[in-house]
Amino acid sequence: MSSFRNAQIGVFAVGASIILFEIALTRVFAVMMWHHFTYMVVSIALLGFGAAGSVLTMVGRPPRRPAGRLGFFSTAFAIAIVASLYFGSVIELDTLRLFERGENIAALLLYYLVLAVPLFLGGLVIGLALQVHADRIHRLYFADLVGSALGALIAVVALDRLGAVSVVHLAGMLAALGGLAFARDAGLLGRVASILVAAVMAFAAAGHAGGVEAIGLPRLHWPLPIAPGKEMAALKEELVERRLPSATAEVEVSANMALEPFMGGEFALEGLPRVEGRVVAQDGTAPTMLYAAAADLARFPFLGDSQANSGYVALQAAGRKTPAALVVGVGGGVDVMAALAQGASSVTAVEINGAMIRMVTEDYDDYLGGLFTRKEPPFDRIRLVHGEGRSHVLNTEERYDLIQLSGVDSFTALNTGAYTLSESYLYTVEAVRDFLAHLNDGGIINYSRFIMTRPKLPRETLRLAAIARQALEEAGVADPAASICILQGRRWASTMIKKGPFTRDEIDALRDFASERGFRGLVFDPLRDPDAAFDEEPAPLSALALFYREAIRAQVGGLFPAP
Repeated sequence: MSSFRNAQIGVFAVGASIILFEIALTRVFAVMMWHHFTYMVVSIALLGFGAAGSVLTMVGRPPRRPAGRLGFFSTAFAIAIVASLYFGSVIELDTLRLFERGENIAALLLYYLVLAVPLFLGGLVIGLALQVHADRIHRLYFADLVGSALGALIAVVALDRLGAVSVVHLAGMLAALGGLAFARDAGLLGRVASILVAAVMAFAAAGHAGGVEAIGLPRLHWPLPIAPGKEMAALKEELVERRLPSATAEVEVSANMALEPFMGGEFALEGLPRVEGRVVAQDGTAPTMLYAAAADLARFPFLGDSQANSGYVALQAAGRKTPAALVVGVGGGVDVMAALAQGASSVTAVEINGAMIRMVTEDYDDYLGGLFTRKEPPFDRIRLVHGEGRSHVLNTEERYDLIQLSGVDSFTALNTGAYTLSESYLYTVEAVRDFLAHLNDGGIINYSRFIMTRPKLPRETLRLAAIARQALEEAGVADPAASICILQGRRWASTMIKKGPFTRDEIDALRDFASERGFRGLVFDPLRDPDAAFDEEPAPLSALALFYREAIRAQVGGLFPAP
C-alpha cells in the first residue's frame, strides 16, 4: 500500500476521532458542569487547533520521514483523549460559584489546559499530513471531511446507546487506528508501539461498551461526577442505581426509596403521604419521579391536588369532564397519571429524550406496573410519542382541550435571571401561537414553572406572562389579559393561557381549588378590576407578593383600556 494511501486512511480515522471526541465532550460537560458550558468545546477546539497550526508554521518544513512522526502524534492523540477524560473528571469545579472562589477559576483554566492537549495533537496530525502531501491536498482533505462526517454519524448512534464515556473511548480507539495506518510506513518500534496502543484502546472501548462481558470479564465503568448544585449531586453515588445513556441527556435513576411525591409543580401539603418511588434526573438535574406501581391510580389520590393540574380544574368548571390532553415532557409519567386520574379521554405524551421513553417502557416498565404498555382501559388512552413538543403539534392535525407543560426545564443560565427561559423553543411567542392553534375552543395551555426562586424574583412566570400576552395579541385577540390566568402554589405557579376569555365559573373554581389546597391563589385574575387595590398580604411576603402582582399587571394587564 502506498504511503499516500496510508496517509489517507490515517487522516480519515483521525478526522472521525476528532469530531467524535468533540461531540462526546458536549455530553461530558453537560453532566460535569452545566449545559451552557458545552459551548466550551468550541473554544477549546479552536485553542488546540490554533496552537497546532502555530507550531507547524514556526517549524516550517515538514520532516523528511514524516510517517513515524505522524504515527507518533496519532498514537499520542489516542492516549491523550482517554487521559483527558480521567484527569478532567477529577478536577473539582463549581461553575455556579465561578467568581466567588479563586480555585474555581484555576480549575476552569486547568480544564482548558487538559482538554486542549488532545485537540492540539489531533490538529498536529491533520496539519502535518496536509503539509507533507500538499501536492494532493484536495484528496487528503476529502478523506478528512468524510471521516468527520462518519464521526458525527457514529456520535448520534453511539451516544444514544453507549453514553459519553464509551464514546470518548471509541474516539481514542479510532485515533489509535489512525496511528496504526500512519505507522505502516514507519520503523519497527513505531509499528509495535502503535499496535500495542491500538489493542489497549480497542479493549478499553469494548470494555466500556459492555463487549468484554461476552468473554466473562466485568464491564468497565467510569461514572462522570455530577456538577455541584445539581439535585443528583446531593445523592451518594451508590444511591444512583442506573445511568441510561442518551444523545439528548443522560438519565440517572436512584435506588428505590420512600419519598414525598413530587412533580413539575407542588402538591397540597396536608395529608400528603410518603410513597415508594425513585428519583429520576437528566444530566443530574431536572428531577422527576418514578412511582412504584404507578398504573394502580387508586394508590395516588393526591394526583388531583397539584397546583400543576389547575388547568383541569378550569376545564371541569366549564363542563369538560373528559378533556383530550397533550403532555409535553413525559418524565417519569406523573403528568400522564394525573391526566388519567382527571378523566382525560385521550393522553398524547410527547418526550424528546429517547432514554426517558426506554426507561418507562422497558427498563422500569414492570416497576411502573405497565403504565405505558398496558392495552386495557384506561391505559389504552395513552399514546407515547418520541419527539419534540412543538414539532409534534406542527405536524399533527389533532386538537386538544389541554396542553400541559409541567417543569419542562430550559435551565436558566444564570442566577441573575439572564437568559431566563430563552434556551427552549417551548417558551417563545411562536410556541404559544402554535399551541393555541392546536387547541379546541375554550382549551387551555398550562405552563407550570418556578415563581419564587433565587434571587427571590418571579422571573420565569413573569416572563411567561409577557410571552403569553404578546402571543395572544399577535394572534388577533382584542383583550389578551382576559385569556391569561396565573395561580401560585408556593414556589411554583401555573400560567394558564386560554383560547377564549376566562369565565366567572372557571375563576371561582380556581379560587376554591387554591383555598382548599392551601395555595397562595390567583396572582393574576383576568376578571379583576385592574384599578382595584390588592388584598392585604400577611407579612413577611406582602412586599414580594405586591411586587409580583404589580409586575404581572404591568406585563399582562397593563394594556387595559382606561375606564
